[in-house]
Amino acid sequence: MDAVRILEDEVREVVRRQGVDPQREGERVRLLIHEAVSGYESRSLVSSLPPLDDAGQARQDLYDCIAGLGPLQRLMDDPGVEEIWLNAPSRAGSLLLHSDDRLAAHPRSGRSPSIGCTCQMTHPAPGGAKRPGERGKWMASKQRSLGNAKAAKDDEFYTQLSDIEKEVRHYKKHFKDKVVYLNCDDPRESEFFHYFSYNFEKLGLKKLIAACYKSQDIDLFSTEDSEQAVYLEYTGDKDGDRIPGRDEIEVQPFRGDGDFRSPESVGLLQQADIVVTNPPFSLFREYIAQLIKYDKKFLVIGNMNAVTYKEIWPHVEQNRIWLGVTRAGTGQMWFRINDDFPVKSGQRTDENGQRWQTIGSSAWFTNLDHTKRHEDLILYKKYDPALYPAYDNYDAIEVSKAVDIPMDFGGIMGVPITFLGKHNPDQFDIVGTTESNDPDNPHRTRWYSSQECREAYFERFGKPGVYDLNAAAVVDGEKKFKRILIRRKGADK
Repeated sequence: MDAVRILEDEVREVVRRQGVDPQREGERVRLLIHEAVSGYESRSLVSSLPPLDDAGQARQDLYDCIAGLGPLQRLMDDPGVEEIWLNAPSRAGSLLLHSDDRLAAHPRSGRSPSIGCTCQMTHPAPGGAKRPGERGKWMASKQRSLGNAKAAKDDEFYTQLSDIEKEVRHYKKHFKDKVVYLNCDDPRESEFFHYFSYNFEKLGLKKLIAACYKSQDIDLFSTEDSEQAVYLEYTGDKDGDRIPGRDEIEVQPFRGDGDFRSPESVGLLQQADIVVTNPPFSLFREYIAQLIKYDKKFLVIGNMNAVTYKEIWPHVEQNRIWLGVTRAGTGQMWFRINDDFPVKSGQRTDENGQRWQTIGSSAWFTNLDHTKRHEDLILYKKYDPALYPAYDNYDAIEVSKAVDIPMDFGGIMGVPITFLGKHNPDQFDIVGTTESNDPDNPHRTRWYSSQECREAYFERFGKPGVYDLNAAAVVDGEKKFKRILIRRKGADK
């Protein structure tokens, strides 16, 4: 494995762990890459790691791969490129549009101008040759189109029926006489519709609605795609067989595409009492914001790291969102994926040829109460300053594992975010985080200057750089992973 590939895996892990959105937080990704590359160069000098030939080029390649479209990104950023051909994962051709509207192959495409011109004639760019004033607009459209397609493909995860059954059984009392809305849900592919339609009477539901983005035709059991987006309504068994039949499911067409943000979908949302689904991970912030805006009860799947997003954290801290029962950011959760899903780490193919993707940090997010949430965490350790060091920049102590929370400490403690899966609001108060998304936290005791961050980096790695000490809790000059700040209920410091 070459140096850049090793660095890519390391940076992706940090991005995942810190809950960074590469599409929205590009500068933060650049900082993480800078730190990773600088650290790698130091390590490679005293280890068997492969050397890094060009650190500057490596930083750009890493940024393109993690926050952009990989090898395509440099072509996307070039305003002279008129078309991009995707021939294979490692082969791309492109066309340059000169100021006099002449077409030529991009110098990095490995293609001849004659081949490029032939393709241009066969597949013209939208609207033909661009005038200088139009080119930027089309480039922006090109960026969005490919970016959206990539994001949509990366968001196609299908939850297993067994995972749905194991979680929903803890909330059965909440569903009686309720309208359940399954948006972001295709009944042909999703097990959510299967579970709630077949358990309609058992749960005592009033109505079940499933909205499908650009879904299939009226034959729910067909494998043929259709450009028509539809929504389904089911009000229970009519013929006594307790099986949802075709004649019992009402299928209605959307005028639009069925996107959960569209006015039509919002209208269905307003009818609902409870929303249950696996929404697009890339749109999780926007999705949760909509549920909060319309004051809906919900049970949805997301990435555990989302709890520290600046749009999500205030709801967690103020007890408006908490984690579910069976998946709370620990252990593996396997999702079914389509054959054309991008190849990534953490995948497997079963004996039937079905592909699966694991997301170890996946979790259920909800505002439905459950009994597990009120079980006390058993504490057995006693406070020892030597075992629980104080932070340099917060009025709190470091507790590296939730099971090690001292039973006799009354002050503030920093615990891993996985603690939220064990949090009992009757036992502990959440008072903040040690992340930069919580800048007004009154328990922060120190802000580091830019000079201090540069000095810390040089002291740690022996070369110029920036060690962002303000982005985490610090112990003896070393940053810790994400921490939730908690205090025992009713404890006096």
